[in-house]
Amino acid sequence: MLRRIAQGKGLYKVNTVVDINNLVSLESRRSVASYDRAKLGDRIVFRRGNEGESYEGIGKGVINMQGLPVFADEHGAFGSSTSDSQRAMITPQTTQLLMVIIGFDGEQGLQEHLARAVALLEKHADARGVRSEITT
Repeated sequence: MLRRIAQGKGLYKVNTVVDINNLVSLESRRSVASYDRAKLGDRIVFRRGNEGESYEGIGKGVINMQGLPVFADEHGAFGSSTSDSQRAMITPQTTQLLMVIIGFDGEQGLQEHLARAVALLEKHADARGVRSEITT
């Protein structure tokens, strides 16, 4: 996204949740990912992509995830710090959200960015019952 802005292309608008996701990513300079929680399994992990693992990326066709950091559930990979899948993408029908701020560089400032994301979601996306946590 920063590269897109630096090239003078500006930001694209998708929907309120994705736009908040992108704003928090720009402000924090961290990868931020948002997923439709209702489309995901119960056990979500962050791991290295397996050999031959891929998914249909949003607007990108099939993406090879082998060796890349991925979010996965019992059905396989559904997202990464660089590209997300169609399976778990946010749509106007999304009612349950999982937003992840990826802190590859540690926890410094993470609580503030998390609070900013929550405040934006509550104000602009009518989010209720928001629960947030930092995991390692």
